[in-house]
Amino acid sequence: MHSTSFVYFYSAWVYLHDRFTDNKRLQGEFAELVASRPERATLIEYERLLEVGQELSGDPLIGFELGKAIQLHDYGALGYLVETSKDLQQAITSLLHYDAIVADIGLAVFTSDSDNAKLTWQPKTPLGKQAILRNMTAWVSAARQLLRSTLSPNQLQLSFSVCDLELQRLQTWFGCPVS
Repeated sequence: MHSTSFVYFYSAWVYLHDRFTDNKRLQGEFAELVASRPERATLIEYERLLEVGQELSGDPLIGFELGKAIQLHDYGALGYLVETSKDLQQAITSLLHYDAIVADIGLAVFTSDSDNAKLTWQPKTPLGKQAILRNMTAWVSAARQLLRSTLSPNQLQLSFSVCDLELQRLQTWFGCPVS
């Protein structure tokens, strides 16, 4: 069964909870899961949280906002491993090797040559827009945190369409063309 670490799930829940503190739906629907703090949250629970987040915020790019807000500790033990990497190559190797510990929902493949690097991430099962946006944005956000820079990809290709206003938001933050 596809799942995320509870830490990864919980970081999204906290982000939404902090913005919608008196929302009984957010608190009630996930109260049992949050109180029990299981090791893993199912993909169904995770995607439901993102869906509720979109409904509450009215933001069609809430997954993008969640990804921008990611902190390395939101990856749990993997975050600490990445933070202590000697360079970006070692950090990427760790992320790729242990990615399923954080979120067993997609397969990441990294290739590089002397001038360029390419990260391809494919969901293992059909995923909603918000889960894809959070994941892709979080990868770039984590790299920027590690390098303490505004590193930008050359391009970002998504498997769903976005309107022009959404496209502009994505292109501004990623600093590259988005299609």
